[in-house]
Amino acid sequence: MLLQGENFWYDITRVPTPGKSNPNFGGWYVEGSWVITGESHKYNMPTASYLRPSPDSPVGSGGFGAWEVAGRYSSTDLNYDAGAKDAVYGGKQDVVSAGLNWYPIDPVKVMLDYEIVSLTDIGGLTTATSDHNGHFTDISTRVQVSF
Repeated sequence: MLLQGENFWYDITRVPTPGKSNPNFGGWYVEGSWVITGESHKYNMPTASYLRPSPDSPVGSGGFGAWEVAGRYSSTDLNYDAGAKDAVYGGKQDVVSAGLNWYPIDPVKVMLDYEIVSLTDIGGLTTATSDHNGHFTDISTRVQVSF
């Protein structure tokens, strides 16, 4: 079982302009996963990160690889309002995702993800009939080979 999270802040330094302050933005996420075939994410001290699971029974050696289920929630706020001339309307994004990861052999990872995305107060979504909000879902796949 792997559980991790992160909180982040971005401070932006603008080109000095009278009446403009430097905006700041923030966000966070929490995620977890469970390798249902029993392998683990080993911790790498020099990089302070977790490694991908290495399959105990790789494909091609009579096995099915390693399988992992994962979930994540993230929130990012890109709004900054220190006054009308100073505002940044980047909006807020919240994402709920669930995934299934397959590690058939050591350097390969195949991912299938489902996401529910909610966008709030996005200035670019404004039209005569919109309310600055957007919602969508997506299903994505990706194959990753790492060295």
